[in-house]
Amino acid sequence: MVTLRFALLTLALIPLGSWARPLVRHLAWPGRLAIYFACGLLSVVVQMFVLSMLGVHWNAWLLVPLPLLLSVVSARLSVPLRPTAQTTDNRRPTTILLLAATAWATLISAVFAAMATSGDFVYFWGVKGQRWGAVHLLDTEFTKAPSHYMHPDYPPLLPLYYAWTLLGGDGALDWWGAILATPLFLLAGASALWAFGRYARVGTIDGIVTLFVALYALFYVRNQVAGNAEPPLHLFEAIALAALTCWRERSDEHDWIAAIALSGVALTKVEGGVFVLLVCGLTWIAREGTLRQRLIAGAKMAALPVATLATWLLFGISRGLTDTYVPREDLSIQYIWPTFLDLVRELSLHLWYLPWIAFGVILLCGRVRNAVPYLIACVVFLLFLLSVYTRAEPHLEWSAGRTLMTPLLLFIAGTIAAQRPQRA
Repeated sequence: MVTLRFALLTLALIPLGSWARPLVRHLAWPGRLAIYFACGLLSVVVQMFVLSMLGVHWNAWLLVPLPLLLSVVSARLSVPLRPTAQTTDNRRPTTILLLAATAWATLISAVFAAMATSGDFVYFWGVKGQRWGAVHLLDTEFTKAPSHYMHPDYPPLLPLYYAWTLLGGDGALDWWGAILATPLFLLAGASALWAFGRYARVGTIDGIVTLFVALYALFYVRNQVAGNAEPPLHLFEAIALAALTCWRERSDEHDWIAAIALSGVALTKVEGGVFVLLVCGLTWIAREGTLRQRLIAGAKMAALPVATLATWLLFGISRGLTDTYVPREDLSIQYIWPTFLDLVRELSLHLWYLPWIAFGVILLCGRVRNAVPYLIACVVFLLFLLSVYTRAEPHLEWSAGRTLMTPLLLFIAGTIAAQRPQRA
């Protein structure tokens, strides 16, 4: 029953997120389902967070009606997209996607074999989710207790998702279901990338998505992130970058999708806040129009995710949740050179730098100029990592493999942007 409840409540996020239908009706159905899932997840998490801020214990009667009502209204009001020569994509998926399916299936088998389970999931991600789900509240007092290894200021999206799956149960988390959600997050992120790339008529999108799935499946196993926040982080990052990168003519729909996804990024991991600021601060360069038009459009897109990030930070400060956001005392510029050398070594991703080389070759075969904002964001994110690792014992061999997946995703977005056909 615990596993069935986890599966049903996870699948329920898709109809609860279908209020995004008008924004994604032009995408192929795998991409639509992926974005519905992400929007449904964000919908219930935001409501749980807001209710906790107000001191109100949540339940299904408080969490379900609003997104369900929005989804029903959206379904009734949205106008079906009429197929035309411009909107119809009759290309069949290429056989290279079978390699992506094989890599994804391999990840599932590794998760089933408990080869990818994270210690952090056991120590605090899962424990937070079970505790919050049992008391139906974001329990800050339990989280920040000195005797608990909880990282109290880590953003709450993943534990709140776990708490959502406890609704109607006895307060017991399905620990196997939680780690099996990792392949689901990867599938959803890849589906969104693929659907947006197909819409933008990126000819190499099947190969890029296959390489993305194969690499991240390997990274998830090697870095043991099953049950951690990295998979949902990459899901929201992939949706945001795909929406900002893959378009034929710039539209407000894509900006709204990106804003929603970036809000999810801000609520998922600490480094997600840096990602949000970088993407909001740099991607306006890739827009069309005058400087003023680009700045205004970029500011509109950035308003929601920046407000979400600020709300979480203010909540943490007001509740005394300070840990990771506070600089450590041993940070010192004297360690910058050895830390830099360690970071350069870790950039190989234990694959002789081949992921960067492979995507770099694809990038150079396209319009490199389109990729510049994403390449700048990638470099700045690496500088951010260098700054937070600059200490006597940075332990990059333990955590860099996880944190470097975000700058690689920015590099992949630049590769896709370089391959986007020039607008007629």
